Amino acid sequence: MAVKKSLLKTLGVVALPLILSGCVGSNALTGKLMGVNIKAVDNRYARGGLNMLMSPLYGFTVGADYMVFNSIEFWTGSNIITGQKHIFDTKTGTWIQINGQLDPALHDAPIPPMR
Repeated sequence: MAVKKSLLKTLGVVALPLILSGCVGSNALTGKLMGVNIKAVDNRYARGGLNMLMSPLYGFTVGADYMVFNSIEFWTGSNIITGQKHIFDTKTGTWIQINGQLDPALHDAPIPPMR
């Protein structure tokens, strides 16, 4: 029992930083579910009702996005569902510019995109 508890704690310590680091992303799976919701019916009130009925599914997809897909997107720089670049790699005008002061290895995702 003590070995099992120790193993679970170790896995938690290793997994937690990986899971929490990728919670921001494009939420592609949830977006796909929203597409199903929108295409199901042409009335905004019916869509709202359907949205309420689908809320357990939205809970599942948001959880899957936050824990799995957004984490993969963060670490690889690409979303495996849509193939698009991670939202954090968007080139845009910024208020604070720090890349010039950092090692170039810290500019991009550390793991090559999954193909």
